[in-house]
Amino acid sequence: MSQRDSVVIQLLGREYRIASQPDEVNMLHQSANLLQQRMQTIEASGKVTGTERIAVMAALNLAHELLQAQTLSSADERIQALNTNVTNALNHTL
Repeated sequence: MSQRDSVVIQLLGREYRIASQPDEVNMLHQSANLLQQRMQTIEASGKVTGTERIAVMAALNLAHELLQAQTLSSADERIQALNTNVTNALNHTL
């Protein structure tokens, strides 16, 4: 069984203890910092109140951005494949 570290992160002044693989601790801290920034931005807007609701909104925003990035990546891969096909067809014709 692999060793896990207990890591404490803070989000909007609340502490959360999270179990993490030793090699993932840095990424966990980076993720927590990003989430903290997003939650602070939402809290500062004054449109959403309550830590839980703020956390849900931040998570939805981050999930939306992830899906957009994945879609763009898939589109880029498709464009590259089409470009290769066109280049191959032109080379074969010439």
